[in-house]
Amino acid sequence: MRAEHRSADHRPKKGIMKQRVVSFAWNHQGLGHASRLTAVHSELRKLGFESQFFVEHPQRLIADYGFEQVTVPPHADSLIGDDWWSAGDTDSTGSRRGLAERIVDYVMRPSDIVLHDVILYRPLYDWAVAAGLPQALISRARRDRPDPAAWVAGNAPGVRQVYLLGKPGEVTGVAVGVPDVAREPLDEQAVWDVPDADGTIKIAISAAGGGHADAEPFLAAAFEGVRRFAALTDTRVSVFAVCGPYFKGAVPIPPGMPGDVRVAPYLPPTSSLYRDSDLVVCHGGYNTAQELARTGARAVAVPGVRQLDDQRARLAALSAVANIVIAEPDASAIAKALTVLRDRPTVDHRLAPPSGAADIAGLVAALSTTDRP
Repeated sequence: MRAEHRSADHRPKKGIMKQRVVSFAWNHQGLGHASRLTAVHSELRKLGFESQFFVEHPQRLIADYGFEQVTVPPHADSLIGDDWWSAGDTDSTGSRRGLAERIVDYVMRPSDIVLHDVILYRPLYDWAVAAGLPQALISRARRDRPDPAAWVAGNAPGVRQVYLLGKPGEVTGVAVGVPDVAREPLDEQAVWDVPDADGTIKIAISAAGGGHADAEPFLAAAFEGVRRFAALTDTRVSVFAVCGPYFKGAVPIPPGMPGDVRVAPYLPPTSSLYRDSDLVVCHGGYNTAQELARTGARAVAVPGVRQLDDQRARLAALSAVANIVIAEPDASAIAKALTVLRDRPTVDHRLAPPSGAADIAGLVAALSTTDRP
């Protein structure tokens, strides 16, 4: 039930429109796609581009950065090459897919550039192929795609460029290595109202997006680990936890926590989880790792279990240049790691923000709409 491609922009014209970059931000379990894409689109905005996002449900992070988003209905087979994912569209008529394609058809312009992040949204990819639009893909390391350029050639030949995160200078066919991407915060207001002088240790806990199956046991282990750490070291703690906007479980706060506890589902980009935090307990997602490197925060990093992402390998590499201790997802290990971090001399391990977002924006800008296949 494929919507036919329209060869001309059928939307009302309001003066001269800027060239636009369009992305689909997947948002099933975490904030990684939205975070990377807002970083790159923020750089594109500096270059004079407009931005358009497609999402399966509205994302506050995208709105906070001032970008427009259009909601498309989730449906099975919406992602190219990721057959493990299904949105559960049981409608045999395919009405959800047909509606998604029609929405894409209505929103798209024949002068757009399409930028994908890690996954390829089929309705957007197919429309861009039919219209001959330039397409590019941001590629984060995945267990199942050791050679992204070869995968693109076999599965999505309409993608003209692939940007390999964390591999600056590497060039393989259509793949170009770029530095990592870190989203620039809109502000960095601290979440704490605890005076530094009273001896309270401020501990931040983050489950990132919170939609993964291990988010609830991670939070349980983190809270209990903090309680045990406080008991073992005879210290008072203040805890601020972000469970993530996609977290649907219970937040298991153990009794006997010696201090106040606050829990939020989402932290806006005007606030910083790291500023003035003495210690952090977190998973090791891509964007969290970039934040730890940029802020130099002292963190207990617990590798999350992911089908495609190797958080343990990422954290092992990061531990050489950041103030982190890797711990298993149990309370005793987390308590011990917190003690190690507390007693370790503070070292300024802050790294300069990587330039990947700006580099990708420049490469996307070079995909001129006059240079079409």
